[in-house]
This record gives sequence, C-alpha cells and structure tokens, in this order.
Amino acid sequence: MARIEVPMPQMGESIAEGTVSQWLKQLGDKVERDEPILEISTDKVDAEIPSPSDGTLVEIAVQEGETVEVGTIVAYIDTEGGPAGVAAPTVESEVDAAPEVPQEPGSESVEVALEASDGHASAEERLRTRSTPVVRKIAEEHGVNIQDVSGTGHAGRVTKQDILDFIEHGLASSGPAQPVPVPVPTSSDSSSAPSAAKAPSADSSDLWTTFYREVQHPEFPVRSADTVEPMDKIRRLTAEHMVIAKRVAPHVHSFIEIDFSAIDFIRAESKERWASQGARVSYTAFVAWAVSRVLREFPTVNSTISGNNVIYRGNVNLGMAVDLNPGLIVPVVHDADHLGLV
Repeated sequence: MARIEVPMPQMGESIAEGTVSQWLKQLGDKVERDEPILEISTDKVDAEIPSPSDGTLVEIAVQEGETVEVGTIVAYIDTEGGPAGVAAPTVESEVDAAPEVPQEPGSESVEVALEASDGHASAEERLRTRSTPVVRKIAEEHGVNIQDVSGTGHAGRVTKQDILDFIEHGLASSGPAQPVPVPVPTSSDSSSAPSAAKAPSADSSDLWTTFYREVQHPEFPVRSADTVEPMDKIRRLTAEHMVIAKRVAPHVHSFIEIDFSAIDFIRAESKERWASQGARVSYTAFVAWAVSRVLREFPTVNSTISGNNVIYRGNVNLGMAVDLNPGLIVPVVHDADHLGLV
C-alpha cells in the first residue's frame, strides 16, 4: 500500500496560499486518477483539484475554510502497489514551473538569497516576493507598510493572517513605543520641510492609531425585537477604516432622476378621497412609505454598530425632518413599515 500526498497546488506565479472551499470526497471514498476531490479558492482563481492517483482517501489534513501555504499537504491517498511519494495534482502542469513547494531549508535560503541580492528590483517587485495580491491590497487600504510586518509564511512571506494580526494588535502595541511621525519644527535647515510634510501619508498607520485612541466608541441599547451579530475581524476593520475615511477622504454624492408620473396620477386620483379624511398627502409621504418597506426588506441598512457587534433593528422607526420656519425638528414615526400613506 503506497501513501500519496496531495499538496496545495500553486495556481499562479504570485499565489502563495489557498483556501479549501469544499471537500468533494470524504474519508474512505474510492477515487480515480484526475477525479476532482476538493475545491480550493485563491486570490486569483477558484478551482477543483483532481486526485493524483487511483486509491482511497484515507486522511484529510486541512478542513474546509482553512487557508494554508502552497505546498502544504491537504490530504493523503492510499494506493495499491507502487512506491510512496509526492504526487502533485495535474493542475500544476498548467502553471509555470516554480521552485519546490515543500518548505525545505535549501529552497527557503535560495529564495531569501535571491530576494536580498536583487538590489535593482523595484519596491513593488520586492513586495511581491513577500506577499500575495490580497495581502498587498489589505496593506494599502489600511496604510500599512508590508516591510514592517513579520511574515510567518514560506520564505518569510506575509500571509493574510499576518497582516490582519498586525493591523489589529501590532499597531496598538507599537503605538506607545514609537512616536507618530508628524511634522515638527526643528532647528535644522528648511530643506527638511518637504520630507516632513509627507510624513503622515508615508506612514498613515500611525495617524490611524493616534486617531483611534481618541475615539469614544458608542454603545447602543438592544431592544427585544433586535438581533445582535458579532462582527468578524474583516468586517470590524472595514467599519473602523470607513470611520477614519470619513474624516480624511473627500466624499461626493450621487443623484438620480426618478419618474414620478405614476405618483402624480395616484395623488390626483385620490386627492378628494384623502381630503375627506382630513389628510393632505405630499410627495414626502410616498418617499417615506417606500423607504420603510425597503428597510424591512434590507435589514442591513436598518442596523447599528455597537462596539464589535452589529444590531439589526427589529422595528422600522423612521425619522422625518420637518421645517418649522424657523427651526427644524425630526419626529420619529414608529413602526413605519406597518403604516399606510394616510
């Protein structure tokens, strides 16, 4: 009985990790060569990974939803006869030849040496040798210099978990020890002024840390009809960075024209009937009616961030601005989604 290893394949030149999306075969299942046994997801492609040989799936080393480095053994297949060894899925034959994926000391030192010796490589090329596209995207969005992150991946690569841990814990822990590089007048000559002016954008992570030390995160009460859902790390970081983006990034508004001819027809047709009930229905009433129904259909819009949780409101309470001339009040229409136009 030969034991065949199934490694996580490298699905592209810059792909350094993959996620097991779904196992198509279970322990003990018989498999045939080139028969899909699992699905994986990477930064660039989702693919089915075939069995490298006929046999029986005897061990699943990586569970669904787990992300591992390229070359990590995800499963073992027992075959009858033949020597044991590593058989990479045939998908790898479609990819350009790459260094041996198992993490051997020799291959790691060669990659590190190549990275260190390439003195003429651009900054982007150096970053590519240490991270994947999704990691670079996260770093860019959060103002993090990847060179400051210690990589735990193959050959020192910065993995997605590394960058997320750095954003969540690294910035907060490193903040007190390192002063924020904000432009400060010194006795040096004026030639240093241009570089000082660029300091905040050069390392916006420090600006980010300073900002969040000063923010008082509100806590909102939870009502009986509400649903509370803890936010995962990605969602929490996204929400936090949207807050700082509101302060430092320019915002624009988009407007669209809506055909209200049908509303005009309804108002004209029902005007006398509504007047007999003592009601005057304006365009605003139609907008409020539509908004209340949309909020019921899309509860995410009718939610509140409270600490690290999302509160999905069980009631649609609609605030309507009313001009008192002078003055402005915003009365709240409770359970607006259960009310009619009049």
